[in-house]
Amino acid sequence: MSFAFFLHGSGITTFAAWVAVPSIGWEVIMGFASGLVTFRRYFMTGKHPRALDEKWLERVASCAFGKYGAAESDGVETGWIVPTHLFDVDFGAAERISAGPFIYLAMRMDRTTAPSAIVQSYRKIEEAAALEASGREHLSKLDRRAAREAAQDRADKEARAGAFRRVSAHPVVIDLREGVVYFGNLGATASDKMVALFADTFETTLAPATAEEMAYRIAQRNDAERAFDDAAPEFLVSAPDVATESGAAGIAAFPGTDRLFFGREFLAWLWFVVDTREGVVELDLGESLTLAIDRLMHLECGFGVTGKDSIRTDAPARAPESKAALRIGKLPTKMGLLLGGLHGEWSLTLDGPSLNVSSLALPQTEEPDPSAALEERFGHMRNAAQTLDRLYAAFIRRRLSAEWGDVCAAMRRWAALDARAARTSVQLATA
Repeated sequence: MSFAFFLHGSGITTFAAWVAVPSIGWEVIMGFASGLVTFRRYFMTGKHPRALDEKWLERVASCAFGKYGAAESDGVETGWIVPTHLFDVDFGAAERISAGPFIYLAMRMDRTTAPSAIVQSYRKIEEAAALEASGREHLSKLDRRAAREAAQDRADKEARAGAFRRVSAHPVVIDLREGVVYFGNLGATASDKMVALFADTFETTLAPATAEEMAYRIAQRNDAERAFDDAAPEFLVSAPDVATESGAAGIAAFPGTDRLFFGREFLAWLWFVVDTREGVVELDLGESLTLAIDRLMHLECGFGVTGKDSIRTDAPARAPESKAALRIGKLPTKMGLLLGGLHGEWSLTLDGPSLNVSSLALPQTEEPDPSAALEERFGHMRNAAQTLDRLYAAFIRRRLSAEWGDVCAAMRRWAALDARAARTSVQLATA
């Protein structure tokens, strides 16, 4: 969850209310400390401490908002703040941003450029003035260019004076024990800015925990790098005639070069398990996980022919339109999940290719101490992420093994017919 503000002169217009957290005792403007949680994850590369130390605290302070640097050429200025309010850059004590092995920060991101609608309005004003001054019916190309440049100059001057400053803050949790960073914004611009700020602050790069990156790490642990390299997208139905004739099958929508197709196939496999094994998946260490598909399912045609579907209902996997979409070549790209296992129960929405998590519901904390309450909450977030990792690993181990042909055959029968037709081979496909 992120919050945005618009600053004009000395006034502040709030586009999102502040969130009070009585149980934790903080007044925060970021979304990791309470409510539903949305995040994308990154793996830290290189060495890092197991807990916040003086060196890292000094690095954070040196890259605080206002110290990190002026706005870049794109008009975006970033820097760290303490997750209490937009202007809190007091990093004098470690306990202000630490909770056990976790560091809790926020990246403030200010956009200083003028909105395009304002620049366009200024351009029309300049053109109208130039037309009146010329006495002609139409402006020349040179006049129009001069009006455009004058409008941009006016907007740039006002932007430098702070007239159009738009302020947002995005939460960041750094799990030093596991070497993982949770970022509470799924947008590309904010994510790129955070990665750059993190690298400049800690001299450590971040690798996004996408379906491809996770699959590669699992392949390395299981000596399956060759299978990973050789993997190509699987489709549960034959390509439509129009895709076959155009030679675009599997290319238009789901390119196979980036290995993100593992994420879509993962969601399809989960759907298959829910239909044929009552949602029970055997994990490592002898544990099992029960899952259900809940609230929503987004599907996209793997052949770039039949478009996309978004199904919102209590049981989207059972909706007739879901199976109809599957039979014409669509695969799930995002779905709502209910997970239950040894380490807890969670409700969330999972994006297949990116493995981004949204609307994750975490257990309430009963800890009276603010720091202990945050540590417990972030621990729940870690447990949920690691449960998803183990679930994904259960799929990837099958996907890169010799048994995948049998699994995929069972899934194709399931997609073409129904759950009953696939149950005869489901023991092999999901064991």
